[in-house]
Amino acid sequence: MNAILIPAYKPDDKLVALTDQLLTHDDLKLVVVDDGSGEAFRPVFEALDKRVTLISYPDNKGKGGALKTGIRYIMDHMPECERLVTADADGQHRYADIRRVLDKSEEMPGALVLGSRAFDGDVPLRSRFGNAMTRQVFAIASGVKVRDTQTGLRGFDRDGMRLFVDVPGDRYEYEINMLLTAARAEMPLPRAVRAAEVEGHAGTLVDLAGIAHLVIEGVAPSEDFFRAAEPLFSAIEGLDAYGVIFLDRTSHRMTPLVKVVDTGTLIWEGSCGSGTIACAVAESTGLADGLFEQDYFQPAGVVRASIERRGGAVVSAAIGGPVTLDEPMCITL
Repeated sequence: MNAILIPAYKPDDKLVALTDQLLTHDDLKLVVVDDGSGEAFRPVFEALDKRVTLISYPDNKGKGGALKTGIRYIMDHMPECERLVTADADGQHRYADIRRVLDKSEEMPGALVLGSRAFDGDVPLRSRFGNAMTRQVFAIASGVKVRDTQTGLRGFDRDGMRLFVDVPGDRYEYEINMLLTAARAEMPLPRAVRAAEVEGHAGTLVDLAGIAHLVIEGVAPSEDFFRAAEPLFSAIEGLDAYGVIFLDRTSHRMTPLVKVVDTGTLIWEGSCGSGTIACAVAESTGLADGLFEQDYFQPAGVVRASIERRGGAVVSAAIGGPVTLDEPMCITL
């Protein structure tokens, strides 16, 4: 069983239409939070089907406050719900979009899955989600680009509920804080690390289980070099994505170029969490015991990596610290 959480402030009939559509699916339980909309909007909430759990309070807490109220209710009163998807009340999220986020959340335990609005071309702002969904997985375990940090369409399991229910912020800043909280979570440990050489340039190949990166120095970022390095990844099984991280160790500036296997898409990442870890693993190779921490400057901002080694082996890896983003559409984790 899964929960759909909809925070609502001064909604219209689109909320009723959405909930009626969702109720046709037996695996969904609906929770609507009336975020202090007032008496004028009582008829909208009274029109909701009785199967919808309605939580109301008199004063407006803000979207973050409404979301946390709903998450806590689901945690405490709906133990049968293994995961939840949050959706907006204004009708911009269709059932098909909600289902795709839910399905992806089921596939990726421990991930925060985001459905991204399509901003390209002449697509209206509140419109289709389309194929952009494939890159909107904010996965603690692997790391894929997030283009829309303000999307209200988000899916996560009970681990996510416990993580996000106490995140600070009561209004729209809460949604950014969710991302930054997830970013401070532990990252997977390297499955394998080895030296590699491409066109006479020495680098470090880091396999993070599902995504692998070649960290290379002294090379100008280019798609041509990426293609020359691609054969290195062919022997690694189970990759969802792989990339070349062009690193300047003096300035700690990194430029990530990543390929998504399923789509064949080559992406110049704004910031790359898994690539950040790969750089830290490569730079801390000579450390036998202790903690290695470094801020990495990327096209969209700065992300700190922390690597702990014991006996030369990596025993913990994390990103977080003073995460600074210059472009709010580009977090990769």
